[in-house]
Parts: sequence; C-alpha cells; structure tokens
Amino acid sequence: MNAINQNLLTDYLANDVVTNWLDKFSQSEDENLVCQRWLRQTPAKRLIFSELYGTLLDSKNRLRVLDVGGGLTAMTKVMASVHDYVLADLLAHDDLATARRLNEQVGKDFIRAQDWATLDAASYDLIIANDIFPNVDQRLEMFLDRFLPMTRRLRLSLTWYETPRYYMTRRIDADEIFCMLAWNGEHLASILKKFADRIEGADFQIFTNTSQSVYPNGRQVCLVDLRGDLAEATI
Repeated sequence: MNAINQNLLTDYLANDVVTNWLDKFSQSEDENLVCQRWLRQTPAKRLIFSELYGTLLDSKNRLRVLDVGGGLTAMTKVMASVHDYVLADLLAHDDLATARRLNEQVGKDFIRAQDWATLDAASYDLIIANDIFPNVDQRLEMFLDRFLPMTRRLRLSLTWYETPRYYMTRRIDADEIFCMLAWNGEHLASILKKFADRIEGADFQIFTNTSQSVYPNGRQVCLVDLRGDLAEATI
C-alpha cells in the first residue's frame, strides 16, 4: 500500500519503462487511443501503469487476468496475447469499432464492453482496476465484496481529494442531474479498513499525512494490493 509522491515519480522516471513499452509495441493508429495519449502525456500515469501491469508484460507464466476499466493502449494487445486476459470496459473513451479491431489483431474476443457488475463469475489469478475507484465508480466496497472471492490477487489504484471537488452529472437512464462529490481520504480509508487484513502493507496514515500531489488537479493516488480467497501464488 503506497501513496504516489514526487520521490516515487522521480525514481521511476530514471527508467521510464512504460514509454519504452509504448515505443516498442505501438502501431501508428494506437497513438489515437485516448488512454495511450494520457500515458504519453502524464508521467504519474506511467508510474502507476508500471506498478499495476508491469508483471504482466514481464511474466513468463500465462495468467488468468481481469482488467476492469483499464482502457485501450498498445499494451492491451500484448497482455491479451500473452495471458488469458479479459478487459471489462464501458469504452467511454474509444468506440466498439476500435475494440473489434484489437480483438481481430489478437485473434480472440477478449474485450467486454459492459459494467463489471454484470460479468459472469469466473476465477482469476489477478484482477486490476486502474483509476476507476472511487473517482469514476463509487461502488468500491461492492467491487471488493464481489471479486475478492474470485481471485488470488487484486490490485487497485485509488484516487481521493483533500480539497472538496464535485461534478455535475446527468443520468443516462433518466432525466435527472446529480452533483457528485469526490471522496476524501477519510471516506476512502473507512472502506479500506474493512479489508485491512487482506491489504499488503496496510498503512492508513497515508490518508492523513498527504504530500503534495504529482497531478495538476491536486488528486491524491494510492496503490493497494489485496489477497483474494483463492490459493496464493507468486505473480
């Protein structure tokens, strides 16, 4: 359990492996992918990507992997080729035609354009959720309750704000407008403490001893690695 800070980012940028992967695996059309552009533009996102996905790109073992909301990048194709990899993503940033193209390039239908709550039950070695909870999806506790019994390991990047931040949003299934308040550290810690015995190196002081954000919008981010109910394995 680690908070992303300037020291970690400086250490990472001494060997920017994600930029190297992007340069190695990308085709020209991949540079149009929104998540790939974000990786190119944002060093902190590359640091987080390396922590969450690095073992999948380096692993010699074929793993059963579920990636929730991971988006589309050049590395998506690599992970789907090397592992039994499923990407559950609503494709808010890219369209179904792009997803079909990636499926065709890999030679299998690995992208599920659906909400994680509607996925069929399955067993995984590793589940990843990157930059989804709770800034995009506030169902963090529901997600952990549902998927910890289905996996060996679960890795998350989690976002919070110490300065109040809110968004005016419109429901897609009704004529209503909501004001959504982003979570602060106290709120996020209150949920994670329910799973403290599963968290590797649990340290809830990171939610009170926050350092200067490495993002222009002031967000705070931590990485959390949890043990699932399935038999333990080295990943």
